Amino acid sequence: MASRNAQKPNEKFLLFAAQAGHTFIISTFLGRSDVDLNLRTGHSQTALSLAAKNGHGQIVEMLSSQREVDVNTQDQDGQTPLGWAVVNGHATVVASLVHNPNVRLDIQDIEGRTPLSWAIINRQELILGILLERLGLCCDRGSREALFRSADGLTRLSKARADCATQTA
Repeated sequence: MASRNAQKPNEKFLLFAAQAGHTFIISTFLGRSDVDLNLRTGHSQTALSLAAKNGHGQIVEMLSSQREVDVNTQDQDGQTPLGWAVVNGHATVVASLVHNPNVRLDIQDIEGRTPLSWAIINRQELILGILLERLGLCCDRGSREALFRSADGLTRLSKARADCATQTA
């Protein structure tokens, strides 16, 4: 079923409940044939994206376990539910999502960044460890620190390039 923007009051209520963390309300929507769990906000975020973005782990588990829910849906910024959980530092939500074998770690947002690159850029050691484990890569603390230093250097290099381009324009 193609996802669409919420228009009816009960559809908007599903999205509000996911964003606000109302677990009981979400549970009443599950299993109903008249509810599209992939409904979108005006910014193309689904209930799963909103729950992940706001750190509502139980709702993320409830929704991501539903067969019809697209766990890799992208919003208008290209961000996925996993991407939002990483960007906002919700490690338990990240752990929950990566246990779902359908969740992809390689989806890029409109800036060309993946959840893994966001974890490195934001120096989120715990989340980085969770993502690397899902990829089958074990990496000690020293190796993670090297990744963080590399990201810091790339960020400085990108900023210097942008400053140089501005000065020559």
